[in-house]
Amino acid sequence: MSAPTLPARLTAIALALVAAAATAQDRRLSEGLKEKTVMITVSFTKGQPPEVGSGVVICQQDDHAWILTANHVFAGKSEEAWKQIRLSTIESATISFYRNFTAPLTLASAELRKQITFYTFKPEDLLLLSLPLPQRLPSTASLASPPNDQEDATISTLGYWKDRGLSWEQQAGALVGERSTSSKYLYHDGEVHEGFSGGPVFNAAGQLIAINLQRVPGERVPGGAAGQWYGLAQALGHAEVLSVIDKWVPAKCLRSAGQLSELAHLTYRKGMRAISTRRWPQAEELMRRAAEQQPLEGGSVHLEGMRYTQYLPLYHLGLALYRQGKYSEAIRQWEVSEAQGEIQQDKRYSTLERLRQKAYDRLRRTPAG
Repeated sequence: MSAPTLPARLTAIALALVAAAATAQDRRLSEGLKEKTVMITVSFTKGQPPEVGSGVVICQQDDHAWILTANHVFAGKSEEAWKQIRLSTIESATISFYRNFTAPLTLASAELRKQITFYTFKPEDLLLLSLPLPQRLPSTASLASPPNDQEDATISTLGYWKDRGLSWEQQAGALVGERSTSSKYLYHDGEVHEGFSGGPVFNAAGQLIAINLQRVPGERVPGGAAGQWYGLAQALGHAEVLSVIDKWVPAKCLRSAGQLSELAHLTYRKGMRAISTRRWPQAEELMRRAAEQQPLEGGSVHLEGMRYTQYLPLYHLGLALYRQGKYSEAIRQWEVSEAQGEIQQDKRYSTLERLRQKAYDRLRRTPAG
């Protein structure tokens, strides 16, 4: 057999280098995912067995961190869909960080009340923790909507494999069934073990798309196979979930344009309901918030059923201000809306021009001082 030619050897070397670079990149991604994941152990009084779960850090600002997990990790398992957390029944809780970037935080029941703020998502099995954490973590998780049916469905899950005593265990898999931003839950075929509850589900790019809740049989999974087990996870790209997170987490932690778009559309829909019922102060507040979340007008917003409307928060903010007699502010908002150009293609532009002229007329008739 003849020796490989020089071009063949060079090709083999190049392929080996590419494979090595891909392996190194995968290793770096895996380490990054673990840095964002925490292990949680909760001990209860009155003989209730301890809970072992996981969580994921979605924000760190100043000396505080915000961690998402499952509600039942702190409430304890229950046959009910949702269970109230009772701090009086918790003996202690420990939150551990990867590679001890910061020392494990262990708090007794009395300290929990002082140190941690619990935000629930009732009736969803989701929990947000706010706690003091002066040491800086390497990174925090960035939220994203689930990939659509044409995008890469690969996922990674991380958690505490209780039976084997393995923490920061990583499992690979793929999403199962149809996916959309309106989905409250996601299913995947990655392994989920006891201790994975509250742990993250990351997409192929390492963005956080869901929180693991439990494992379910294939008979309960759309597109699942009978006799197999799947992970059931709470989708974080769902508008209602994002709106709750938006209330409690600093705005800078929501970095994804997709997240902000979902929030803006949710707020805009609420603002449109306030407009339709002539609740002008509430409409002003909601439209102002929508414009902050997504300042550029344009695009379709689903209202209900088959009804859609254009995203025009600045125009409607001006309308709400005008109806309250705040003419100068209304004119400023309409000018910004007009400069963006989207309103000029909409039938409501004639209303903007008519009301703006009325606003100018009323300002001229108002005595100075």
